[in-house]
Amino acid sequence: MKKIKCPFCYGDENKIENTVVFKTKDFKVKPTLGELTEGYLMILPNKHVDAFSFFDKDELTKVRQIIDKLKKIIYEEYGVVPFIYEHGTGSKSNKFPDSITHAHIHIIPHQIKNEKEMLEYLGMEKIDSFYDIEKLKDENYFYYENQKNEMYVKNLYDRKDLRQFFRIQVAKEIGIEDKWQWREHKFFDNIEKTVKKLSKLNKDLD
Repeated sequence: MKKIKCPFCYGDENKIENTVVFKTKDFKVKPTLGELTEGYLMILPNKHVDAFSFFDKDELTKVRQIIDKLKKIIYEEYGVVPFIYEHGTGSKSNKFPDSITHAHIHIIPHQIKNEKEMLEYLGMEKIDSFYDIEKLKDENYFYYENQKNEMYVKNLYDRKDLRQFFRIQVAKEIGIEDKWQWREHKFFDNIEKTVKKLSKLNKDLD
């Protein structure tokens, strides 16, 4: 199967889904194709790296600061503290040819219902610090952070069936469970609303 050219490194900047709404020297924040809810954002490093677990402590400190600022902004603009997740790709794990391996953290303005059951189903382990994701650089993993700043991780052991788990979960909870697939359902209306609202704010997060 032909390897996909990274859309985050080589994407068309004129397309609305590639609009940078916030940025720092090393990172950018943009909406996503498959914008299930207005205000759904992604944090991306400017350099190509497979997962945030590859970053050192100084770089992760910058990411942590961006997450905290975005939580505040999303709450002020949409009235809900978002949850955070990443599906990271490890250095020793299988890379699925149809996956985008440029690291990206999802910021979703939604509160997961029945969170306890979800965490138990996934077998996620609570961690004490955001920096603990450095330990996961060898394997595919989930990182999940809730509205109370509680953080969890899960080693996925190349389980392809769980890749879109959080998107599927959100789609079910907001009543569009058949539209979780971002390649088929782009939700350009939500992207346009997100860009229109958030582009009015100060773009620089440094």
